[in-house]
Amino acid sequence: MSIPSTSVDVPVRVRELARGAALTPVWLNGIGGLTFRTDDGRYIKWGPLDDEANMRDEAERMRWARTWISVPPVVDLRLAKEALRHRVG
Repeated sequence: MSIPSTSVDVPVRVRELARGAALTPVWLNGIGGLTFRTDDGRYIKWGPLDDEANMRDEAERMRWARTWISVPPVVDLRLAKEALRHRVG
C-alpha cells in the first residue's frame, strides 16, 4: 500500500464520478484499488472486482470507522453494472 505517482491511469468510471473535478491519486492498495481526492473536496475509491475486497463492504467499514476516527463520509455507493452482473449471474 502506498501513495501512487501522479501519472497513474485514472479509470473511466472514476472520471465519470468526478464530474469534471480535478483528480489527485492519494492511495494505491495491494490489489490495485485506488483512492482519488477531487478538487471539490470529495474522495473517490475504485477497485478491481474481487470477492474478498469490495466497495460495499468498504463503505460499511468507513461508516463504522466514523464512530472512532475522522474519515470522509460515504456520500454515494455506485457499483459498476458489469460487476453486479458478474456477481449475480
